[in-house]
Amino acid sequence: MLTKIKTFLSGLSTNQEPTPETKLYDLGLLKDTVGNNPDSLREIITLFLQSKPAELEQLELAVKDHNLSAIARWAHCIKGNLKLFGMDETYNQLVWIELIAKKNEKQWNNDIEVYWQRIDQTFTLILSQLPKELAYMPVG
Repeated sequence: MLTKIKTFLSGLSTNQEPTPETKLYDLGLLKDTVGNNPDSLREIITLFLQSKPAELEQLELAVKDHNLSAIARWAHCIKGNLKLFGMDETYNQLVWIELIAKKNEKQWNNDIEVYWQRIDQTFTLILSQLPKELAYMPVG
């Protein structure tokens, strides 16, 4: 993962299409699910780009407030379609945060902040890469 991030960061100044070596996601399953229909892909990616920042902001606030019930709720919400985007590692991190928040309803676990930082960094990169996917996607 660190190698992927370093590789991506080294190419941040370019507007080149993301390559498999720099991507932290894989649209293969999503493409299969929509029959590789460019209009459907564009619509789903656009919805993802529009909804995830606000959801992540809510999770960040919950982590800062040590609000375990809100952490569990937002982690559950955010992880919903990550498998379709091939974001398995981030999905697993959100599952862990959700479970630990539910299990320790009254006791804070510092690992939540560590995982949150990883999730936040990953999403920062992904939310900068996905618009490039749209730019290189054929129009239906």
